[in-house]
Amino acid sequence: MDEKLKSVRDTLNQTVLLDVTVSQDEKEKIISSLTSQERKRIPYAYFFSILGVVAILFILLFPTISDQLSPTASVVKSFEDQIIEEIGTEVFIPEFTDYQILSAEIIYPPIGDKRDLVVVYSKEKGVLQNKDYIKQHEEDMNSKVLYGIYNGEPPWLVRITYSTFKINVGDSVETKTINGFDVHYTKLNSDNANILIAHFNVGKGSYSTEFTLTERLTEERAFEIIETITKENNS
Repeated sequence: MDEKLKSVRDTLNQTVLLDVTVSQDEKEKIISSLTSQERKRIPYAYFFSILGVVAILFILLFPTISDQLSPTASVVKSFEDQIIEEIGTEVFIPEFTDYQILSAEIIYPPIGDKRDLVVVYSKEKGVLQNKDYIKQHEEDMNSKVLYGIYNGEPPWLVRITYSTFKINVGDSVETKTINGFDVHYTKLNSDNANILIAHFNVGKGSYSTEFTLTERLTEERAFEIIETITKENNS
């Protein structure tokens, strides 16, 4: 019994219960009533303690939950400042819920000041390659990796390249106009895979897009992605 309750019991026994004729049963009812009131306070304290813990956990875990619900929302943001630094302008890079970004890198040509931003996507992200692998890749490609490299599965489905130079297109390709841009494209077969390649010039440079066509990544879907890119560059 806590000190407060003991004090009340002692006071009753020494004063009121000595001066007033009260039966033993009535004494017990009085003390039992006081004991019940004390006990009723415990669940409220317990409830608010649990509520506080839940609130703290929600605050701590909410960013993680948000990231899981939007798995690609912050990928491009993680390296967009480096794009501006290397390219000299903002570049629109699409993100998808059904395709994960495996890598993003700036490729430098042997001569001149041309810059190519290459972003690779696939269905499954896979595992991040180790530092030695990435370093060797940068040396082989004369590039700077901004994000990744992940060993996706399959190795790649979509490759989008933004170049600081315009593209000169020959007459052997087909052309369609999308959102005011002339999109030049061709289809070919490579290693038993059907590939769609499309190029188009934008304000300060050009885009080259490559798609490994599958049952889900159809030609129609590929042009939907191209339409998204042209729309963002036309706004």
